[in-house]
Amino acid sequence: HFNSTTNPSALNLPTSDYPAPNPPTSVTSTTTTDGLELDWTAPSTGITPAFYRIYRDGYNFDNRYDETEDATPTWTDPDRASGSHTYYVTAVSSTLQESDPTPLAPATFP
Repeated sequence: HFNSTTNPSALNLPTSDYPAPNPPTSVTSTTTTDGLELDWTAPSTGITPAFYRIYRDGYNFDNRYDETEDATPTWTDPDRASGSHTYYVTAVSSTLQESDPTPLAPATFP
């Protein structure tokens, strides 16, 4: 729509003007009747996370798997496909700055 009078959309990416939260710590997994539950400890210092992102089997954009709706430090993967998966959890600020990942050792669905 650049040739029309419609205003083009802009993508505003996060900048380094805003610091990222510290990464979560102590990520653990538990198999429940709802799926594989991940729990972690929220960063105790620095920027308060607005939400968390969960990556599965890698820490690239393509591996972004899900995110929490808020800053609750727990998430459940309902995918009951058997096998081993490695999960990574990052803290994300309200300005969309993302922490380094906190990896969890591979977790296996029975």
